[in-house]
Amino acid sequence: MIDYLIVGQGIAGTLLQFQLSKENKSFRVVDSSYFVKSSSVAAGIMNPVTGRRLVTSWRAETLFPVASKTYQSLGAMLRSNYITAKSIVAIPQSIQMQNEYERRINDMQYTMLCRCTKDNLLHRIQTSFGMYQIQPAYSIAVQRLLADWKSYLQEQQLIIATEFDFSKLQLIDRHSVYYDGVPFQKVIFCEGIQGQYNPFWQHLPFKPNKGEAIILEFGNDIDKQYIYKFGGTTLTFYNHPNLWWAGSSYELENLALTPSESFKQKKLEEITSHIKDSFELVNHLVGIRPTTIDRRPFLGLHKKYPQIGIMNGLGTKGVSLAPWLAIIFCDFLHRNKPIPDTISAHRAF
Repeated sequence: MIDYLIVGQGIAGTLLQFQLSKENKSFRVVDSSYFVKSSSVAAGIMNPVTGRRLVTSWRAETLFPVASKTYQSLGAMLRSNYITAKSIVAIPQSIQMQNEYERRINDMQYTMLCRCTKDNLLHRIQTSFGMYQIQPAYSIAVQRLLADWKSYLQEQQLIIATEFDFSKLQLIDRHSVYYDGVPFQKVIFCEGIQGQYNPFWQHLPFKPNKGEAIILEFGNDIDKQYIYKFGGTTLTFYNHPNLWWAGSSYELENLALTPSESFKQKKLEEITSHIKDSFELVNHLVGIRPTTIDRRPFLGLHKKYPQIGIMNGLGTKGVSLAPWLAIIFCDFLHRNKPIPDTISAHRAF
């Protein structure tokens, strides 16, 4: 009997599969390229600071070391590099935000922030309220990682490239299932936005939101060691030779997978007003994030059907959350360690 059937190969499914492989557990993967994964269009940024109040990201002190170690380990396995340490260059848009940065700098316990005085940046970026540097931050090559892991699964004959068919799922007892005639101990759904339609998990309070980004090609080399953030725009290196990702948005009403002209124009105007280099628009990306009503992920086994599991709802923090969640889940599954209430699929709403 195979230990696990994992449904989905986005960032959640991939990191869970990697953790299972490290623990010598057998698994198979069902994944369809028909559905657009939010992680396939994500920037892959791990930012230790969030919000207008510049507060530390949730569990950053735990998530960042775990993620860094995990992505390095995954890179060693696949003989590639997927994580790059960077600094965020933040450009305040008002005197109020500048004052907030200055207040944080004066807080001796807030060591991740400093004033940015790099001459090469000052000559290429237009700002009226100074520049600030946030570190450590990380950039994860999400799209390349997912593609390489899929190639590995194909080489090992571990993936079935098709949409999951619930009519082929049979619950034999509380400890096993059959899928398409093959026995598994458990099936774990890591299917992103499709989770809201899953008959076992559709009761969970998903609150999906639409995110957009544009891909730009700059005429001159911009320093790739930095992630640039101004207002609601984040600009980060995307791909060779000189492609950059600019986003994003957080749309709760219009969830159609169609690019928004207003979003595109707003981002182009913001970038033009801050970056002095010329650029061309190359692409416009759209994805739907599997966010939740309380912005915390869903992790655990079904109460009535304990052979059915879930790892979903990672929202905008997928690259930082997925490595930690995979370890927490495996500790629960294999060593009976409890899942924290804040991320349990059984928490009260």
